[in-house]
Amino acid sequence: VMFLLALFYLLRTVTAPIMEISSYAQKIGQGDLSVQIPVKSNDELGLLAQTINEMVKGMEERSHKLQLLIYSISDTIETLSITINEIFQISTQQATGATEQAASIQEVASTSKEIAATAGRIAQRSEEVSKTAEKTSEASAKGKDYMTSVVEGMENIKERVTNVSQRILELGEQSQEISSVINIINEISEQTTLLAFNAAIEAAGAGEAGRRFSVVAGEVRRLAGRTLEATKMVREMVETIQRLTNQIVMLSEEEMKTVENGSHLVQSMGEYFGYILSMVETTTQAAVEIKLSTQQQSTASEQMASTLMEITQVVSESEKGAKKIERAIDGLNELVSKLTKLISEKG
Repeated sequence: VMFLLALFYLLRTVTAPIMEISSYAQKIGQGDLSVQIPVKSNDELGLLAQTINEMVKGMEERSHKLQLLIYSISDTIETLSITINEIFQISTQQATGATEQAASIQEVASTSKEIAATAGRIAQRSEEVSKTAEKTSEASAKGKDYMTSVVEGMENIKERVTNVSQRILELGEQSQEISSVINIINEISEQTTLLAFNAAIEAAGAGEAGRRFSVVAGEVRRLAGRTLEATKMVREMVETIQRLTNQIVMLSEEEMKTVENGSHLVQSMGEYFGYILSMVETTTQAAVEIKLSTQQQSTASEQMASTLMEITQVVSESEKGAKKIERAIDGLNELVSKLTKLISEKG
């Protein structure tokens, strides 16, 4: 602005003398070589007037050159006017663009603030997820330890059932041996009974001498009969024991299968708990990373919003500067119009 004022002042102080000199020069150009330009100062303009007075006689030749010079100045002023108008249009576009840019930047700054706020909320929720994941991880670890204990218990039960089954099988084998011995005793009893019966027949045939022997044979047959009954009872008991033993063995085998299935199931549950624990640990780590990322994003968004506000201020200042340039260009246009008019009048 100071430059424009100085230029305006300079043009005003220089224009009047130049116009006076131009007036005399016009007369000289019309052929009036008797014109004397009054010397009013000792500065450059006074020196110019004195020089013109001294060179009046040669003014005819220089008048032509001066006319060409005036035309050149006129062209230059016209070009300057066009350039100023172009600068004015550019400044107007810059001012309009600066206004639009300021509005866009303000909108982006608001969006950045919203992003920062959203990132802050995400960071808070990520922290909550991280804490929940840690608790879930602890519970999963305890569950895995519990399943390990259960697997060990199932293995112990399996071992005990196996031992019981083995003992029952041994009992069945011993019962089978007892049954074999009872069969032998039964055969012996039957043979003894048959021998006692034969002996009683022989004693009856022997008369009075065989009566005693007949009594003994009858007693032997009676004992053999009792032995047969006892062996029959023992056989039935052994068969019952064998039947029960077989049932117990079958139940033990089914129990073994149940224990094995339970052991596999519990082992699978333990592996599943391990998988859950691994996933929870991964989730916890992801939550921590999300929290850090959102915190960084929030900080970056806040910095961006602050920077955009500063840019908005700069754009606003640029807009004000563009408007000042417009006003200065208006002044220059007015000045150029005056110069053009002056040259036209003096040309």
